[in-house]
Amino acid sequence: VLVGLGLALAAGIVLVVTHRLRGVVHAVLAPSRDLLRTRRGAALFGLSILLWLAEGSVYAILGSVAGLHLSLADGFYVMALANLAAMIPAAPGYVGTYEFFGRQVLSVMGFPKGPSITLIVLMHFFQLLTLAVMAVPAIIVLARRRPPDEPEEQP
Repeated sequence: VLVGLGLALAAGIVLVVTHRLRGVVHAVLAPSRDLLRTRRGAALFGLSILLWLAEGSVYAILGSVAGLHLSLADGFYVMALANLAAMIPAAPGYVGTYEFFGRQVLSVMGFPKGPSITLIVLMHFFQLLTLAVMAVPAIIVLARRRPPDEPEEQP
């Protein structure tokens, strides 16, 4: 009887957790589904895929520069895990966690530590440089489009 009650309680907990989890998954995926319903959303999705492909390719290319022979799949794998690690709070510019986890991923994959850290530092520098080069013109363009500040009304 106690085993039956325990199983019933466990089943109830699983149902509640599954129902809540389903709600969370729906809330997370709904905006993605809506993204593909418009032409602009589909274009942005396609651009996003192209940019991820480019970044994964850069990992593989810079791997060769660092003395590692990464396949394209290796580049995507390292990119995915290093970028996930960048979500962990760290110093400005994600210095520290990105390098640590990137090196760990490459070490687990069997690559030597020296060239691994070289690749991760190169990749991090390349990412920050790319962002800076793209951000400066964007900031200038946006600053020119900004309407002049309206004078405050005096009471």
